[in-house]
Amino acid sequence: MSSQVSQELQPSSAYRSGYTFFPSLNLQNEIANFNPSELSYTLMYSPNPNIKTQYIHELWRTGRMELVYRFFKLPEEVGSIGDKRNPSGNQLTEQDIVNNCQLMMSTGKVPEEECIAFVKDLCFASANAHDDQDYGEEPRNLTAVVERTMRIITDIKAG
Repeated sequence: MSSQVSQELQPSSAYRSGYTFFPSLNLQNEIANFNPSELSYTLMYSPNPNIKTQYIHELWRTGRMELVYRFFKLPEEVGSIGDKRNPSGNQLTEQDIVNNCQLMMSTGKVPEEECIAFVKDLCFASANAHDDQDYGEEPRNLTAVVERTMRIITDIKAG
């Protein structure tokens, strides 16, 4: 992979639109101030995967992506992303991310670049956690992370 592509897909904080899934300022502040156990509980018992993605987006837009990374680091915890024992019976999938990004772009008038930045940051945090790296490190398998990111972005644009 060229270093230009690698550089373009580095994690970023490109939140600019002001878009949030949560109209209540009180709820926005509550989510922005989640501690790890509150995030775990919320994501474990959310009624559907789209809500999980919306909470993750809210944390990203408030600069709390490292908290999401810390949640990804708990694969043994019941209900963590990808845990087959998830009590809500709903897993967070790439399609959930695609659906919410398409919603943000169509109803919230969020620029494509902002959705791409969100997807990149989420994929990088997930890879860091999966590979047992510190948050923000270049993923060990950068090619796989770039491919996953590009696949999700392609699906978003196809919608």
